[in-house]
Amino acid sequence: MNEKGSYEELIKEIQALPKPNYEKDFNNDVQHKIHQNLLRYQENYQRSRWIRYGTNKLGVVFSSIAVLLLIFVLSFKMIPHNKWTTSDHNTLISNGTKKPKQEIKNELYNYKQYLPFTPLLPSNTVGHKLTYSEITRNLDPSQGGNSIWYTARYGTSFGLIEGQANQYNLIIHSGSKMPLTIGKNIQATMYTHDEGETIEFIKNNLIYQVTSNNHHLSLEQLKKVCESISVPATQTPTVIHLSDNGPQSVNELSFKPILAGQFYVPSGFKLDIQVSAINIEKGSKEENYQITYKNARNSYLTIIQTIPNSNDYAQNVNYHMEKMNGVAVYITKIPQLPTVQFSKPKTNTQITIDTNVSETELKKVINSLINE
Repeated sequence: MNEKGSYEELIKEIQALPKPNYEKDFNNDVQHKIHQNLLRYQENYQRSRWIRYGTNKLGVVFSSIAVLLLIFVLSFKMIPHNKWTTSDHNTLISNGTKKPKQEIKNELYNYKQYLPFTPLLPSNTVGHKLTYSEITRNLDPSQGGNSIWYTARYGTSFGLIEGQANQYNLIIHSGSKMPLTIGKNIQATMYTHDEGETIEFIKNNLIYQVTSNNHHLSLEQLKKVCESISVPATQTPTVIHLSDNGPQSVNELSFKPILAGQFYVPSGFKLDIQVSAINIEKGSKEENYQITYKNARNSYLTIIQTIPNSNDYAQNVNYHMEKMNGVAVYITKIPQLPTVQFSKPKTNTQITIDTNVSETELKKVINSLINE
């Protein structure tokens, strides 16, 4: 059975499962634990996904969706997150349909804008061509510093990731490891793991991890790739992921979001997260700004502001529309979906709310966002 057939079979199996008793099994403590697990899952997934190549792009997509569906089955509730983001104490909520992207005109790639170093590529690629490259930049001073790295992939054969040692958190490899020497005098470590082999070393104050996928390259070939890393990257990356955590997180956004403290928040809630997320891919740009409040009883209130505005929720049969202050507000009680979605008047910003607060408090939040 192919990847798509397996995915469709998984969907049918999930739909056939008995419906959980939300009143009994889905209290605030359970919701909070699920919410936190998804945040940790996305952060770990984003950091490790570069090493797991699929045989083709479609396979990677369906594999990722299958993982998310399995999480849903195990936890009853899935708060969907944006396809990229990065840090992912970032939860960028989507209702599962593809959103249109904001077109960027004449935006040129600029290393200095996103990276504190010039990424280097191998001159010896053992006959393979560069097929994918990515910048990931997570600015988070409150959590011990920034994480900034560059990724390059050469088909399904091998890939590399590089970054400054003080800004790049190493992937912990399981399996055996052994010391070796790259070139004449560069000390390195080779890890053998399920995905293949990884050689890790430091050169010119940058840390490199070069991985042969599914043992595609021999050890000698992998060493030759490592020894030849010296060519500055020149082409625009396939994808650029940017996230910024904290009060300064709005600085790079092209729109002016509603900020923490500018809308109604129920009593007892404290600010937990302020994070912006920007995804640039194939000349298109998507921007999100998230604010999350929590209280001591594990209740949460997450506000996501997004451009471009997809308006796809208006066609989603799982939502019912209510007019509030002249604005069409789309609301659902289905736990697997964001609670509320609507368009902010004048700015046409899409606002998504995910929360477990009472309906009375939720409507106060909605009205304050509309009137801000």
